[in-house]
Amino acid sequence: MESIEAEEEDTETDITVEDGDLKGRDNPLDPAKIRRKLTPFKDYKFQLELAVKIRIFQSAWTAKYLFQLEPVTLDRIDILEAKLRDIEYELENTKNNLDDEKRGREIVEEELNEMKDKLADLEKAIVKTNNPKAHERLKAASRNVAELNDKGQLQWNSVKGLGFEPSSGGYGVRVLVAGWYMVNATVYLAPQTVGTSVKLQLNGNYLRSQPAPINGKQNTSVTFAFVTNLKKNDELTIIATDSPLKVGADLDAFRVGK
Repeated sequence: MESIEAEEEDTETDITVEDGDLKGRDNPLDPAKIRRKLTPFKDYKFQLELAVKIRIFQSAWTAKYLFQLEPVTLDRIDILEAKLRDIEYELENTKNNLDDEKRGREIVEEELNEMKDKLADLEKAIVKTNNPKAHERLKAASRNVAELNDKGQLQWNSVKGLGFEPSSGGYGVRVLVAGWYMVNATVYLAPQTVGTSVKLQLNGNYLRSQPAPINGKQNTSVTFAFVTNLKKNDELTIIATDSPLKVGADLDAFRVGK
């Protein structure tokens, strides 16, 4: 069926509306003076004829207009609706594809972030492996002096390392971290003609002692190497008895274990 209800209502073949009174003389184009004629043809086609009477002052004429009206079939409407549905379907598919792509990007970003975190942890592990935690270590030096003080104490001109600091005006070395330490000390002396002893003291008390060799005109040295337990704030000092001349020393220590 190809007819349209709006067109079926206007099936009159001749519809004429005209008002011949004079009430519209002031209006040259009065809608009441428009004649309308609708003529049907085959295949539900129509011709609309409009005749417009125009009056100006004492003159009047009629203008005619013809319009060919063709029906819009339901098949064409169905086709348009089907195309519209196809477009809507394609739009929905496109939207779903975009959503899937967006979710895919989010997943990739999450995986990249996880990979970055793993790489950061790996870099930290590599740095930690290449730079292991430093243990407490001491490297002290006493330069060779012509004569010691009245107590025979060696003064440390340089105290370097982790876990130690100079004390007693530079005549001692204080321990800052308790633990077991490997201690190495070497005292250098000029040729000795009298019996000199080198003593290593802990908090002013005896810890180790050795006599200095008498080698005539040759320089000599005394060396200590031992492991001992040191407490926090313990102080190490070295003294040489009998006022030897030209004395210097090195003192090394490092903590063993944790």
